[in-house]
Amino acid sequence: MSISKTDLFHGAVLAKLLRESPTALRLFEHRASERAVYSVDGLPGNQQAFFFVKSSASPRSSKRNGGCSWSFTFLPEHMKELRDLRDRGLVQIALVCGSNELKGDGPPLEVCLVSMTELEKVVNLRSVSSESVRVESAQRKKLRLYGGGARDPLLIPRKRIDSIAEVFGTGG
Repeated sequence: MSISKTDLFHGAVLAKLLRESPTALRLFEHRASERAVYSVDGLPGNQQAFFFVKSSASPRSSKRNGGCSWSFTFLPEHMKELRDLRDRGLVQIALVCGSNELKGDGPPLEVCLVSMTELEKVVNLRSVSSESVRVESAQRKKLRLYGGGARDPLLIPRKRIDSIAEVFGTGG
């Protein structure tokens, strides 16, 4: 059985989350090959929480900072799904920035983990048309998230994904 790049990218996110936190994750919804929703169990107070994971394997060289950038498109149905998840609990969006070259010759795998509040600064979740965001990566700098015509990016710490407790603000 072969394993798709998307499964590898999503597995990297899940392994990173589970390494530091004794939490149960389960696949909640998987409708398309580039995205999936995972339910997070075992948070304090039995909070309901979800990871919405999208991946891109098409980096572009960034002339501005010598790094790479990845684009992610949110279709109207993705935005409705995110609104529905937000109504049910805490939501984090993991934008997995990968490469078609898995041998190490391409850019390193990055995970830009954003909250719903941050995503709503660059994506209109009520839009009836698709919305796109771009993640830029440069060595030794925070990830930059662009979207919604904003000139200034949101700065996203690379190590945010290191702990579910930090990710969902549950202490720990």
